[in-house]
Amino acid sequence: MDGFQRNAGTAGLVGGLALIVLFGFFFTLGVPPADLGKPDALLAATKAKSGQIAGIGILGAVTSALGIIFAAGLASRLRDRAPTRATAQLYFAVVGLAAFALDGVIRWMGGTKLAQAADAVAASHAYAAIDAVGVGLTGFGNGFTGVSLLLVGWAIIGTRALSAAVGWVAVITGVVTLIATPLPAASPIFLLSGLLTIVWLLWGGYALRKAAT
Repeated sequence: MDGFQRNAGTAGLVGGLALIVLFGFFFTLGVPPADLGKPDALLAATKAKSGQIAGIGILGAVTSALGIIFAAGLASRLRDRAPTRATAQLYFAVVGLAAFALDGVIRWMGGTKLAQAADAVAASHAYAAIDAVGVGLTGFGNGFTGVSLLLVGWAIIGTRALSAAVGWVAVITGVVTLIATPLPAASPIFLLSGLLTIVWLLWGGYALRKAAT
């Protein structure tokens, strides 16, 4: 039994569950999809539900960390049979997931500070800048994690280190994630990429745990 791979599989499973909770936090903010790009609406939600915003920022960072551990476990699993792809998918995952974590923390801490500002107009303008940075980080994260998923899926399918079905889930998730890169967070493709990521983490995490036993 490979203890590291087994624990990394557990990290994938927990990351998938954490992502479900994160989506729940996000969708219960009370901000309509059409208003997700409007600073005034987002600032109002931040002020009214500061605890929930903090939860999104913290849980987002934790989920990213769990994803990195999972990617490291996959790299360990694939290293002997596909060393280049194993290492490359890990590096791309680290960069992409770090971008997601930064997005959540910046919106949480920066948005909370601006929500307390006395000048609402200046705060709205400043939050527009934070939102622009966040959108950039999200796109960056989607791009790098999408490539990581394609690489790990390709390696799994080619080496059969895990089942081919798991590899195809990674490939499909990677393709959809890359397509979602330039799209707004409220778009159906963006939401589909999130749902597929949950499936990938849960299924891939379980498969890695089982294979390492």
